[in-house]
Amino acid sequence: MSPLRLKEKLQALQCHFTWNFEIRDKVDAAHLLQTLALRIAHTQYQNQATLLAMQAYLCHLQGQYEDALQSLREAEEILQRDHPDNFPRQVLVIYGNYAWIYYHLAHYDLVELYLEKI
Repeated sequence: MSPLRLKEKLQALQCHFTWNFEIRDKVDAAHLLQTLALRIAHTQYQNQATLLAMQAYLCHLQGQYEDALQSLREAEEILQRDHPDNFPRQVLVIYGNYAWIYYHLAHYDLVELYLEKI
């Protein structure tokens, strides 16, 4: 599938990359990353996977794609462990974020893989 067609499919997803947070020019992503890292490390949230997914999005804004992928892996593991009955529904946002990051890395085969999972 062409990169343009993949981007069209990605734009139809519901994930951090399509929610239009409008934070690029309004907040310091590095500061938000530090705050999120502290919350993830020191607080037991029921939605820790959500925080990790947001961390992945912010890492992407900083061009830290490997860190973003690591955050998504951790989020996926937490969802699998803590919410096995609800995992297929809750992991959709994580898979959307994976697809976008792989798109930015030009790994189009992996974009297609995650689109198929969704």
